[in-house]
Amino acid sequence: MSWPARLLAEGGEAPLSPVSMSPLDHPIADAPPAPSTSLPASTMPFVPESVLKKRKTQEALKAKRDAADAERTKKAAADKAEMIKRAETYVKEYTTAENDAIRLRREAKASGSYYVPEQPKLAFVIRIRGEQAELPARESSVAAAFAPAP
Repeated sequence: MSWPARLLAEGGEAPLSPVSMSPLDHPIADAPPAPSTSLPASTMPFVPESVLKKRKTQEALKAKRDAADAERTKKAAADKAEMIKRAETYVKEYTTAENDAIRLRREAKASGSYYVPEQPKLAFVIRIRGEQAELPARESSVAAAFAPAP
């Protein structure tokens, strides 16, 4: 039941239509004003100065941390792009070497000879320590042991 019908049922007078009502006759005009959401300055809660300082310090640290995170993210993206570029270079180098080996094998087969791939190079290094800038006596025997056969 709407409020005008309820008003008539309770024995009240019929309200005016909204068109003929003045703003002062409207039922809401008599309502008390809405309570204020802001507190007066005297009832504002007290915040200790140490808490305010701590908040300020924490905000400054958070801003610093956020800036460092943004910089770290930017650097990581640049490093990742560099790594990808370097990997592409290696892939291209190995692909070229593999294709060259295939080409040389085919050329050798077409000419009726054999292709012998390059062997890995190995360096064998021994450090022999002498006494006080003198050459050790066994240096010549070690060098002779690893020298190629004549």
